[in-house]
Amino acid sequence: MVPDNEEFTSIDTSKLPADFVFGAINVNHGEHAYCKVRYDANSVDWFKENLHKVTHSLTRAAVWRNLWILMLDKKMTSLQYMEFVKKQLILEPVEQIISSGLMNLSALI
Repeated sequence: MVPDNEEFTSIDTSKLPADFVFGAINVNHGEHAYCKVRYDANSVDWFKENLHKVTHSLTRAAVWRNLWILMLDKKMTSLQYMEFVKKQLILEPVEQIISSGLMNLSALI
């Protein structure tokens, strides 16, 4: 648990294999519990360009929702969220995720 006024950006990767490469970190994989997520700038940038590469639709939906909440919490600008939607909406195959993204975009506009 990290208080709202603290930033937590340090993750211990010492136990990962030396050749392990990751682009973003998504906590709460599989939506097994509730947690409020804040991604660091590198993860946001990776999701903007690559979220469509995540094959698990529930994980993609969670990232879409988490980025929306990040924007609502003023941890991401509305223009950054619009850029994310613009890049990923055309690549999203799940209708429910598309509908939710368009609804959020409509509310934002």
